[in-house]
Amino acid sequence: MKVNINNLSKLNPNDVNLNTLKININILLKKLFIINLINIKPITNPLNNHNNLILRKDKIKHTKNKSQKHYILSASNKHNYFIRIPNIL
Repeated sequence: MKVNINNLSKLNPNDVNLNTLKININILLKKLFIINLINIKPITNPLNNHNNLILRKDKIKHTKNKSQKHYILSASNKHNYFIRIPNIL
């Protein structure tokens, strides 16, 4: 399951499962941005990554690892970054 946060608002807002998914993702993101993001990797082949949460680079600001933050923010716009999330979401 690849979840694009930006596309969630375009789907049916009356879908209970979708609303639950959006709430869970928001809670997950709030927790992730407080701690060090150690599992961020570039997507080389999206077809091989089934449990990806795509993050916008401008949202990755709270990581404590300066070299990792610099690597992410200095990458070209063609790169997408993902965090592996459990299948329960």
